[in-house]
Amino acid sequence: MQNQPNVISFLQGNNIIIQTNGMTDEDLKINIYSMDGKKIISKNILIFKGATSYSIPAPIQKGLYIVQIITANQESINGKILID
Repeated sequence: MQNQPNVISFLQGNNIIIQTNGMTDEDLKINIYSMDGKKIISKNILIFKGATSYSIPAPIQKGLYIVQIITANQESINGKILID
């Protein structure tokens, strides 16, 4: 059984930063949704073993967004980002 990956997402300037730690080399899918369920951003990234950070341009419109990260074994990690 694999441990739950440590993934943190937060807003920094005009970018959403995704930080991973303790994961093996694998592909992640990152989806950003508006609160009405519309997919705003979908991006695939390759992460490497150890701590890694990725930057994704934040949506221009202010509001609350859902960040969904899907691992290679289809685990879903969800969070929220406020753009103000």
